[in-house]
Amino acid sequence: ETPKKPEALAFERPSPTEIHIFGNFEKDEFVVFKEQYFARWKAYMNNKEVPVMTTAQEMILIKTDKGDNILLKYVVLPKEKIFGVLSLIAHLGLITIFIYLLRKSIL
Repeated sequence: ETPKKPEALAFERPSPTEIHIFGNFEKDEFVVFKEQYFARWKAYMNNKEVPVMTTAQEMILIKTDKGDNILLKYVVLPKEKIFGVLSLIAHLGLITIFIYLLRKSIL
């Protein structure tokens, strides 16, 4: 069986962490999205997760189900959000201490 010729697909990106890819997909086809692959990219078709892999050029490779669109999401883990907030609080505290010490030494 001859593989399909590559074709450009329409997509929209409502946010940096979410992409909608449109096309007429059959089961077990592959779609390459020209974005760097990270393990946190997840793809969904028909409300079901489909496999996301990497190409040799480290782009996103999606194995499709039958359907007309793919939802590609970058998932941030809850504990990463917590550590991000804690890091921000620590930096603000450190800046406050430096300002306090600087004012104390100037006066």
